[in-house]
Amino acid sequence: MKYLFICHNLEIGGTEIYLLRLTKYLKCERGVDIDILCTSGQYGKLENEFRSNNINLINMKVGYYNVLTFIKFGKLLINKNYDTTCDMSGNFAGLTTFISKLAGIKNRIVFYRSSKDTFKSTFPKVIYLKLSKRLLYQSATYILSNSRQALINNYSRNSYKVDKRFNVIQNGIIWDDSKITQEKKLRYLKRFQIPQNWKIIGHVGRYTRAKNYDNIIKVAEIFSKHRSDVCFLLIGRGIEKNLIDELKYKKIDNIHFAGESRSVSHILQLIDVFYFPSLREGQPNALLEAIGYGIPFIASNINEILECFPKWWGNRWLVDSKNIETSHRLLDQLIKNSAYNVNFIKLVEWVRNHYSGLKRFNQVNHYLSNRN
Repeated sequence: MKYLFICHNLEIGGTEIYLLRLTKYLKCERGVDIDILCTSGQYGKLENEFRSNNINLINMKVGYYNVLTFIKFGKLLINKNYDTTCDMSGNFAGLTTFISKLAGIKNRIVFYRSSKDTFKSTFPKVIYLKLSKRLLYQSATYILSNSRQALINNYSRNSYKVDKRFNVIQNGIIWDDSKITQEKKLRYLKRFQIPQNWKIIGHVGRYTRAKNYDNIIKVAEIFSKHRSDVCFLLIGRGIEKNLIDELKYKKIDNIHFAGESRSVSHILQLIDVFYFPSLREGQPNALLEAIGYGIPFIASNINEILECFPKWWGNRWLVDSKNIETSHRLLDQLIKNSAYNVNFIKLVEWVRNHYSGLKRFNQVNHYLSNRN
């Protein structure tokens, strides 16, 4: 089998890390040939990791309004003779999927990795999006998503339930259970300028409005006034650059930055409580990964997060994404262990089993290999 995945680039992000894990699994367990096409015209910081897994990378800038680039894309499809194309761009996968159909690709998958589009709405973009969604719906053999909410947001409830091409495949996670030494832990704390005896509230996610960094700052400000032994450690691209001026202006000094990281498993071992107040998500990979490492959490109660948990867990430790006071109170309780629930141990085991990489990636491969 020969698969082509289509994405914007290979920078460090939720979709890109997921694609890295998925393609590594497919190469090792299924032995398929895999190409990845980056439509931005550049690769990104994960380029070497993909290449080390024997993934063939193609750099082809595909512009939405440039007809010549799509002709070039069509020729690539014909020459390579792929069995399956899988565009990870959600609503923006219309033209690539339509051209894949014209080129004779039998299996054409569109994968939604976010519940809502995040671009700034303009008239040309709205028109293009409508055209893209129509082409996508007419051309895709399967329309997949990592959350039920994404399909509800982009299609009617009836269409995604009745149309057999729609399916939800939740994220697959491979946990790195190697423990950091005390020496390495101390080096991390020194690097992030955090005293050894402080409690750490952590967050993972690139800087974007959807991650709700405004709330993180407000909660950190409350902690700075009442507890001198608590700090926040933020992991992700662009956070420090976008927050540093505001923090200096407000004289908030209990927020520390870990920057961008290819693997956060060791840094997560520093964290006492995970805070995830997102306004919207696809499926919160960072949150699930933290839970799998046994880190108590406070997260927003948006539908994309609610659907990640088993019914018996309910909405424990989930709060309104804009409720500063409740977020602070629950975080403080978890730091003191006064809100720690024995069911959390059960939840950790459930998350590890339910979001097992081998289980979920094998589910994806059923669609990629068109065995449904």
